Amino acid sequence: MNTKIKILVVAIIFPMFVNHVQAQAIRPAEVWGGQQQFKEFIKNEMQYPQKELSNKIQGEVQIAFTIDVTGEVQDIKIYQSINPALDKEALRLSKMLLWTPAKHYSKFVADNRILSFKFSTKKYKKYCKERGYTTIPAPELPIDESYNIYSFKQVDLYPKAIFADAEMNLQKYLIKNFKYPQSALDNSIEGIVELEYIIESNGHVSNIKPIKTLGAGCTEEAIRLIQSLSWEPAEKKGKSVRFKNTFSLTFNLSGESATFNYQHNFQNNSL
Repeated sequence: MNTKIKILVVAIIFPMFVNHVQAQAIRPAEVWGGQQQFKEFIKNEMQYPQKELSNKIQGEVQIAFTIDVTGEVQDIKIYQSINPALDKEALRLSKMLLWTPAKHYSKFVADNRILSFKFSTKKYKKYCKERGYTTIPAPELPIDESYNIYSFKQVDLYPKAIFADAEMNLQKYLIKNFKYPQSALDNSIEGIVELEYIIESNGHVSNIKPIKTLGAGCTEEAIRLIQSLSWEPAEKKGKSVRFKNTFSLTFNLSGESATFNYQHNFQNNSL
């Protein structure tokens, strides 16, 4: 069995995926949304422990695990350690990631991985400046720490988009911020983009996975809109929980006008 190493370069954490699937596998396991979404995830979710940040403790933590045929992460463990605090943060981030399983021809197969996190105080501070916060604000309710993900039928309260303007709602926000990509206009591109994603227990959007794509910048526009939103997280039994949602955006051209429709799995609207 050959070992393949793939390095994804990220500003704070440089993940190194060591693939142990047989060499003839058509497709290795992949984080939802691929490299670009992984970068966004790290930038938004990384929390450098304060003591380690102040003392400039840096280095690399490696996490070993297996991605089974359903995409579930199994047997997760520390493969290379820095110290307990940074090890804990690397484990936390690893457990939040969702994966598409490896595929050997037409069959899903298990994939053993080592995910390498390189902690850099300088790059972390740069990310904090870009995202606008150092400590991720905690929701009002206690956070469910099980890492379980719930659907709209399993929660007591759905997530709710947050806006600074009390008069704003999701429909108005999308109308105001939607931009039909110029390349799609120039090439008369119409169609549907469908995304699946997680609203985290802290209200952030993560793990955006395109289910149905459309060219000329349309998929990127749908991702941009979803990524720009902040949420009050879903609630279950008095705790803030992770919530899986889908979002469909239909790009329409009619004469000289460009319009769109959108649909959530718990809220449908036409614009």
